[in-house]
Amino acid sequence: MKISAEERFWHKVNRDGPSECWTWMGSTSGKNYKNGNGYGVFWDGKKIRKATHVAWELEYKQEFPIDKMACHHCDNPICVRPSHIYVGDGFTNAQDRLRRGRHEHANKTHCLRGHPFSGDNLVVQGTRRRCRICLRIRDANHTKRMNEKGYWKSGQSKGWRLRKDMQ
Repeated sequence: MKISAEERFWHKVNRDGPSECWTWMGSTSGKNYKNGNGYGVFWDGKKIRKATHVAWELEYKQEFPIDKMACHHCDNPICVRPSHIYVGDGFTNAQDRLRRGRHEHANKTHCLRGHPFSGDNLVVQGTRRRCRICLRIRDANHTKRMNEKGYWKSGQSKGWRLRKDMQ
């Protein structure tokens, strides 16, 4: 007796776990799978699909939007509970990541050289935090390299100029 893809799908879901999440017990996208990231994958009879997309489609009875991604309210990549999944794009996913403090740079308190990201040393450029001390070091090194190549920059000029004796 052949069972449907929907029955096979729900057979791979644990709804009785200790959390509110419905845990995917089937295959996950590991290192050997394209874009390996630990999310559930499911063979629907035609192709390998993301388990979150299939769960969303089974709940809402419509195709998952092609240009969108399944984002989680619960931050659990193997959760397939439809109420924990919402349709988003890269921007909404990144904003969600920032809001929850999961962005790899959001919680950094110091730059790579150990200077603090605070007070007068903090420079905000768009959404990026920069270290004022490191910016000064970078600018001084750039000026030194340009001078070694025979260029100079006065306060009046709009850019680097080659010294006349070098032309």
